[in-house]
Amino acid sequence: MLLTTGCDEISNPNNFIPDPPGTVRVSMRSDNYGGTIIRPDLRADSRFWINRSDNFEGFNAEWFFTSVGEVNGLGDLLDIYISGSFANQVAVVPKHGYLAWTLDVMNIRIIWIGIYVIDWLVDASGGIIGAEIQYFLFD
Repeated sequence: MLLTTGCDEISNPNNFIPDPPGTVRVSMRSDNYGGTIIRPDLRADSRFWINRSDNFEGFNAEWFFTSVGEVNGLGDLLDIYISGSFANQVAVVPKHGYLAWTLDVMNIRIIWIGIYVIDWLVDASGGIIGAEIQYFLFD
């Protein structure tokens, strides 16, 4: 399933906007290296992870992701206009922001989250094993 979305450019790339309340920071290992699974809303059982191809992907539910490009942090995702594409998988890229959603069937609502990729997680030899991310739940 592909939906339409996208984004305007961030208005001032030099202006840092603080992270929203409730921001969570996670060292997220990809599926190849233990597979950290994120459950952003404890009221629902929808989860996502980084798969073996270093893409964000739904774990036990269908998630839809879009990259909004390079941003300064999660604060840049608070007031953004969307007009492009959502996909079931998107590449994890450091310094990029993402919006994602899933349907919470049990509670009949849509869960929206913002994600910011801080940097890659690397092993002792410099190989990529995941990413350091921050995320928050839009209420």
